Amino acid sequence: AANQKIMANLWNEIAELADFNKDGEVTLEEFKQAVKNVCTGKGYTDFPQAFKVFIANQFKTIDVNGDGLVGVD
Repeated sequence: AANQKIMANLWNEIAELADFNKDGEVTLEEFKQAVKNVCTGKGYTDFPQAFKVFIANQFKTIDVNGDGLVGVD
């Protein structure tokens, strides 16, 4: 239940930043435009929290052995 609430909050924040046509879905193009709008010229610490969570989760997905590194090994 707690995880569902976290995911719902994450979705709400991303939708607020990226669902430009307010159809309840975020396309790849909308997401890319939102990243451009709110992240260009900013340091990572200034990114919206939802984007930082999204980036961290994506990194964890490709960090297959959990060592905090991504590589071919």
